[in-house]
Amino acid sequence: MGAAERRGGMKTSRPVAAIAAGFATLALVIGFASPAVASPPVSSINLNCDKLAAAVDPPASFTVPVAQRYASASLERDFGGIPDTDYVQMAGGLACEWSNNLPLAPGSSAGGVGVRVEYLPYAASGYWRWASVLGPVTTPDDFTCVSVPSDSCQFMSSAGGDWLFVEVQDASSEAVAEDLSRRISTALQLGQKTPYVPPVYATPLPHTCQTLIRPTVYGAAIGTRTPLVAWPAPPGWSPVNSAMLINRGLFCEMDDATGSFGGGRIQALPGGQWAFALLRSSLTTPGPLTPLRAAGMRAGDAAFTRCDATHRHCVLDALIATHWIEVDLLPSTLGGDLITRDRLTASRLLLREIVGQIYP
Repeated sequence: MGAAERRGGMKTSRPVAAIAAGFATLALVIGFASPAVASPPVSSINLNCDKLAAAVDPPASFTVPVAQRYASASLERDFGGIPDTDYVQMAGGLACEWSNNLPLAPGSSAGGVGVRVEYLPYAASGYWRWASVLGPVTTPDDFTCVSVPSDSCQFMSSAGGDWLFVEVQDASSEAVAEDLSRRISTALQLGQKTPYVPPVYATPLPHTCQTLIRPTVYGAAIGTRTPLVAWPAPPGWSPVNSAMLINRGLFCEMDDATGSFGGGRIQALPGGQWAFALLRSSLTTPGPLTPLRAAGMRAGDAAFTRCDATHRHCVLDALIATHWIEVDLLPSTLGGDLITRDRLTASRLLLREIVGQIYP
């Protein structure tokens, strides 16, 4: 299952309190210190993953040992891209994972065991949008399982006017998986919520992919004469879609007008420099982080490329005005079949465009 497919309806993070407490130390350890780095988000609920674990004891639902993980790191490792959980957290939500540190992907035979939680307060309308196209679902919660090749269950709920997504992989039984999901829902509804107040940025992120990187400029950068269209992604509907609406996050595929041929993928997390800092040590695919500069970058800005040895796959991570913008120049076999220019060269051209569009 690819990243875009996964975002159609499933996903997570360590406690926000733990992130905040460890941020300064982590920034020094990974060598990323900047006066412009935005602070980690504050959850709209007074629960964190530690408190949720104390209330529901997730490890007791599994026959193999599972432990609390940083779900954003797990998702980036398993699927790449800016993790869904970072968007959820940036919108005041909560994301948690308890696993054996193997991929938790429905239908996967990778041996993953555990549970992921994504909780977005005040987002029940998104649940009903999801429900209207799935079945349709007519109840305020839904629990389903598939058993091949592994037992994977999903629970969605609009209880309390919120949107909760729980993914359980290989619990002791499906009944245990459902019981765990519903206990998680109950525990979250007992928490106290505060209204989410979107942050205000001194330099806002452009609100669409085509204003962040103009399709004509993108096409010239990758060396194609095919007119490009920014196709909104991810498909389907899930908490991450709702979170993106709340915090104006971006995710799109830059493809031809039919969507049949691809030029890569754009993601942007407003104020997301904190998320990059926490993940930096694990951002090693398809190659190591290599610093990159472009005219117009300001104090506190940074950019990096990650390329394989042959430049058949490169990822650009641009940290501009506290925002995290990622452009994945995919291999031709994975949606980059329109890219004819060396991907490292294309990354430099795209960085210049991003800087120019954020700082017009």
